[in-house]
Amino acid sequence: MTPPNMNGNYWGYPVSDETYGLFYNRALVQNPPRTWDDMIAFSREFNAANPGRYGFVMDVGNAYYTILFTSSNANMLFGPDGTDTTDTRINSADSVRGMQLFHSLREVLPIPSSDLDTGTVDALFQGGHAAMHITGPWNFAPFRDAGIDFGVTSLPSLPGNTTPAMSFSGARAMFISSFSEHPEEAALFAQFLVTEEMQRLRYDITGALPAMEMALGGEFGDLASGMLQQMPYAYPMPSIPQMGAYWDAMNSASANIWDGDGTNIQVELDAANAAILSN
Repeated sequence: MTPPNMNGNYWGYPVSDETYGLFYNRALVQNPPRTWDDMIAFSREFNAANPGRYGFVMDVGNAYYTILFTSSNANMLFGPDGTDTTDTRINSADSVRGMQLFHSLREVLPIPSSDLDTGTVDALFQGGHAAMHITGPWNFAPFRDAGIDFGVTSLPSLPGNTTPAMSFSGARAMFISSFSEHPEEAALFAQFLVTEEMQRLRYDITGALPAMEMALGGEFGDLASGMLQQMPYAYPMPSIPQMGAYWDAMNSASANIWDGDGTNIQVELDAANAAILSN
């Protein structure tokens, strides 16, 4: 048995699909906000009534998440097909307006970007110090094990939009190394990993969303259903070479916009666009 081969190219074996959504602590939030304006209003009241806690947290210096604020009116990185190497759309008018909203969240989350990394915000939610958090199914099991009663739903909509903000989607896959001394056996094992039996086991243990259609239930059923509400509004991360420069450029722009005074947004996004397209 050999790995899948198409026109001389070997392809991997998908084992799960993923994106991110809005996680909410059921003990702190009755009805999660459907718009970002509502998120700000909720967080103002929550913060005032709960000193030392926050209505909302996220990793504000991580371009994997902050891209959602640039997605108004279906504005997508490198265009609808993710292949336009002449224009990232990261500094478009829709992106600028979205990142203005992003910066305004500093009012209800008055913490520098350097103190809002993924580990910190995960810990805030896991410890009951944040009512809501943007993250993905990789945190189903850790938050469950921490004893948090939480739900998952789609992202709030951006101003002027009626659908959830768009997120990145991705697929986790297994690949066979060209240096493998046992490619046939490796291919058989990879094929086992994508069987319904194995993908269901992985879902039951970790909550990872299967890469094939199957009925989802069990302990993570409600959480998976909530995450699937976001999937129609998730688009694949572009795979063109320019994505290699995207991460550092947009990570930096996001952190600088968050920490700035709100007057640097266009400049930061223009710089990110130029850095990405120069590679």
